[in-house]
Amino acid sequence: MLDPTILTYARKELDHHLQPDLHFTTAFRHFMKHKIDADSYMISEFGFKKFLYVYGIGRTIGAGDECKMKILDMIRTFPFKKSHIENITVLAELLRDQGLSSNAAKGNYGLPRSFCSKLLYVYKPDEIIPFDSYVLKSLVRHTGKPVKELQKYYDLADDFRQNYFPEHGAEVRRLRKKHDVQHLVQMKTLRINPDKLFSWKLSDKYLWCENFLTR
Repeated sequence: MLDPTILTYARKELDHHLQPDLHFTTAFRHFMKHKIDADSYMISEFGFKKFLYVYGIGRTIGAGDECKMKILDMIRTFPFKKSHIENITVLAELLRDQGLSSNAAKGNYGLPRSFCSKLLYVYKPDEIIPFDSYVLKSLVRHTGKPVKELQKYYDLADDFRQNYFPEHGAEVRRLRKKHDVQHLVQMKTLRINPDKLFSWKLSDKYLWCENFLTR
């Protein structure tokens, strides 16, 4: 059963973040399609630096603009596959192995899976949610079992989505009616499936709020 209080907060979080999230997607897609160059994308209103700040992941990659430019060059040429698990895993390992992730106190470069998952979340917002510690803890609470593998995390997140916020369920229908034409036109321009987007986003927001409100 869903908690009505948590659901109320999750709806508010979705409403608050929907428009800027779509702007971040638009800017990143423009960069990937070479409609804007790396320098412009880096400093634009919904560009790379703002993305790192808003999504709270700047600390997971190396410091400085030179490092960020190297990361953008890598991302633009990265051979994205259909498997989001593979994309997150391989890209995170590349960033670590090339010394572009943050350097831990013990001298080892970190594995920036959170950064990579949030990048994919911006790139394909109707297909994936971020790999997030709050969501992870809520999934563990729901299943009563530890979740150590990335594949398990996303399998459980999808199970939760299908059970509580399916694409053709009442909550998604409510969101389709609520959000104005501008949002839906922007999704159509980006070739985003609104039903899948609302299904994934509401699942993400609910799980995040559940841990935030009960910890």
